[in-house]
Amino acid sequence: MTALDRVLAEEWPDGTFGGPRPERPRYVPRTSSKSAARHQADLLAALSRTPAIRQPNRKAS
Repeated sequence: MTALDRVLAEEWPDGTFGGPRPERPRYVPRTSSKSAARHQADLLAALSRTPAIRQPNRKAS
């Protein structure tokens, strides 16, 4: 069965192709971890040392 056949076979085309998908688990950020906090601090420090990217001024056409 091709992709087109699957779409045409749906009574109500909703993109599920044969049934609902299982629900994704909710994302829970790991903010309480000391290693995660250290990693975030390292990333922010590295970003603060990165020079800004300057785009050349372009005339409107």
